[in-house]
Amino acid sequence: MGLVTSDRACGNNLRYDEVATDKDGRFILSNVTPEREFVLYAKMESLRGRGALPTKTFTTGKSGATSDLGALAVQPAHRLAGRVVLSDGKPVPADTRLFLGREGAWDNTEAVLDADGNFDFKDVPAESISLSVRIKGYKLSKRNPSLDWLNGGIIGRLTGDLTDLILSMEPGGEWRFNGEEGDPPDEGDRQPRDQPLRGAKL
Repeated sequence: MGLVTSDRACGNNLRYDEVATDKDGRFILSNVTPEREFVLYAKMESLRGRGALPTKTFTTGKSGATSDLGALAVQPAHRLAGRVVLSDGKPVPADTRLFLGREGAWDNTEAVLDADGNFDFKDVPAESISLSVRIKGYKLSKRNPSLDWLNGGIIGRLTGDLTDLILSMEPGGEWRFNGEEGDPPDEGDRQPRDQPLRGAKL
């Protein structure tokens, strides 16, 4: 189990050592800062094959208080699979890695793309996630509906199994919106973390 503040701003972000549950699933996190909003999470790797635990946001009490979060139910996890495609038709370089991070939790995993750019993540929670990949000389295309226009990755909410996600990359340097990428989407779509995760159309 892990614990991190919901405020991730520099100087405000706090992250605590991860702890393991006992055989009955009980755990204790000690010496947590009082009167702060935290996100509790279980690491994807620790629940591999068993499901996923949704993040739990709560506010700690005053100094000396105990926060009893009650029973936390493991729920079905999901599969996220698809392909990274280079727009010029070239193959994806060997050993290219796609990183998956959970927006609420301090948790991530990675997949090595195969020769055709395919990837397959299992046991992913139904929540907002981010995807990032680096290939020298390429950047994620603005044709990706779930493009994070502020940071250059892919971001969106996984709502169930998604096995045909296409991530389009095109020749170019590191992606940053600088006014030369065309008109950006409406303000609410520049970081679509709360919208369903969607792939590009080939």
